[in-house]
Amino acid sequence: METQPAPTQGSPFQRIGGEAQVRALVERFYDLMELEPRYAALRSVHGADLDRARQHLFWFLCGWLGGPQHDTDRFGHPRLRQRHLPFRIGIRERDEWLACMDQAMADTGVPPPLIWESGAAVSPMIATSWIPATWQSRMEPMAAGAASRMKRTADFPVGTIPVTNVAGFGAPTDVRADIAKGSTSFGSAGSEGDGTVPYPSATWIRGANVRQFALPVGVYPSGGVPIHHSQIWDAPPMLGIFDELLMGAAPDTFIAAALDGDDASMAGQRDMRVHIAGSSAAGSPLIPMKVTFTGLKTSIVKTINGRGTITIPKASLPPATAGSFVRFNAEVAWAGGGKREVPLMYQRR
Repeated sequence: METQPAPTQGSPFQRIGGEAQVRALVERFYDLMELEPRYAALRSVHGADLDRARQHLFWFLCGWLGGPQHDTDRFGHPRLRQRHLPFRIGIRERDEWLACMDQAMADTGVPPPLIWESGAAVSPMIATSWIPATWQSRMEPMAAGAASRMKRTADFPVGTIPVTNVAGFGAPTDVRADIAKGSTSFGSAGSEGDGTVPYPSATWIRGANVRQFALPVGVYPSGGVPIHHSQIWDAPPMLGIFDELLMGAAPDTFIAAALDGDDASMAGQRDMRVHIAGSSAAGSPLIPMKVTFTGLKTSIVKTINGRGTITIPKASLPPATAGSFVRFNAEVAWAGGGKREVPLMYQRR
């Protein structure tokens, strides 16, 4: 009877948490590929069904990280180049793969040192797929020069200074700030915006003293919808973080939910997407989170990891007359018995 060799002591496979954590990482990677518009080119390389890709990447990563050799036991030498020859893979697909994997590792709680050792960390100085085509000849050399000067380190450059990093997601925001003649204007040209605040660009910061929070950008019961990046600080959930940073309040679990801005503007006429995020007081994503919506026509229960978007069918939204305000709730529960109810509100159109 053949037996699998024991995972190498101190291997990335062991440090990541074994097969269960590798499976969670792979599932999140492909979930993001389907959910996030920024990974459209990467998604288009794959077929309609991702189940086979999920299984093969799980087998491969287990062995590549120093665990059971599921892939080579079944198929022999990986021959990665040969296996990928039938697919059209360019610079954009490469950068999107790295960004998607980096985001998946952050969302599933892969230890920061392991992320850096994997070489998958990305930032505007490392990944260049975000640069508009008309600007590439000018900006890519500048980005390459900055990347060479900013050596990758295993910790945040300022060392022991505590850092709280907030990255928004879930709504289009302007990506340019033009400063001319003493004034500043924000905007986007064509398809520069990728549908969210650039999440991988903001979360490349790592370190033992760095806390990461994902902030849903959208419609809250109070507060406006951010149009450009700096306005995410006006979002209501930020008040709790500011109380911690500026007023000395005790750190607390971070739970936030917002209605998609486009869907809320057409409330009652289309399905409603809800962007939800949850992190521990230390800034680690809550995995898993069970989300139960109450106040709807039909009960909806979903499970997400750290952050995600849940779509509520139009037929499930509460009945209301035009012009009236409608409220329902998202009850978020996480491992350890934690639970919190978050109100959601929109005006019926």
